[in-house]
Amino acid sequence: MAVWYLDNDDEITDAVARLRNATEEEVVFVVPTGSRIATGRLNFKLLAREAAGRDLRLAVASPDPQVRAMAVSAGVLAHATASEAEASLQRGETPPEPGVPGASDEETEAAAAALGESSAVPTSGRTRTRRVSRRLVVGVVGVLAVATVGLIASLQTLPTAQITLTPRTAAIGPLPLSITALTSIAEPDLEAREVPAVDVAIPLSAERT
Repeated sequence: MAVWYLDNDDEITDAVARLRNATEEEVVFVVPTGSRIATGRLNFKLLAREAAGRDLRLAVASPDPQVRAMAVSAGVLAHATASEAEASLQRGETPPEPGVPGASDEETEAAAAALGESSAVPTSGRTRTRRVSRRLVVGVVGVLAVATVGLIASLQTLPTAQITLTPRTAAIGPLPLSITALTSIAEPDLEAREVPAVDVAIPLSAERT
């Protein structure tokens, strides 16, 4: 009996490829909560179809009751733990009859055909890619951690200096400045210090006794 633990990012193609490479007659898939395979009933129907076509007895183990209900509705044995799923296969329990409306047979046939065309892509390559990506992430995190520790250590060991700046005070002004107002110019002249002016007539008168 083979017990395979799926990751959350495993696709239906990964699970089908494992079934096609299975050497045991009884297979248990452990599906975690939030798995991509558990996003639709069609995926479990594809697993059941693939297992039946290869004379494999299939069961699903998941702690998520919704995942188990979805698998049962697709005609797959489902239990909460891997040990319970193994025991059900050893007892010779038969898969339940699909009883929940879902994907039609035509949709299942089309999805199975698509899986057949994509089976040429080796699953190990995708797994290797994920492993390399995880190693890359771990490596980057390690380099950042070392750089952070080195920066903290350098801040504690490098010499420091304290500088005090004292501003100098000086009196500014008043500054003598003469400006001439002329009626003969229309624009201010900064260099000559001249500004335009206008004559305003103010009538004045005075009397004295």
